[in-house]
Amino acid sequence: MITAVIFDMDGVIADSEYFNVKAKHLILKQAGIEVDWHYHDKFLGTTHEYMWTEMKKEFESLDKEVSYYIDQWVKTRKELINQEGLKPMPGVVDLIRILKEKGFHLAVASSY
Repeated sequence: MITAVIFDMDGVIADSEYFNVKAKHLILKQAGIEVDWHYHDKFLGTTHEYMWTEMKKEFESLDKEVSYYIDQWVKTRKELINQEGLKPMPGVVDLIRILKEKGFHLAVASSY
């Protein structure tokens, strides 16, 4: 019998992917790099280090350390969330309420 549910945060509870992509898009643009919005799809589910390492290989104008781009990305993402507000995924609030009412143990797992 299932007695607990573990949720991932990004894309399951929080509709955060937009902010992840927009922050990355803005940083690339500041470096003079224009990419299609769907360019970022290939990095879904990967680590920040992998993502920026691969983009540094692809774009010569990303000439700083990977850690610099990760820090900038996190900072930009937080600024965007503060400006625009993070919203829950459709239906998740009701689902959590129902699971809690039925006595399920709930937890959140995230890489952040």
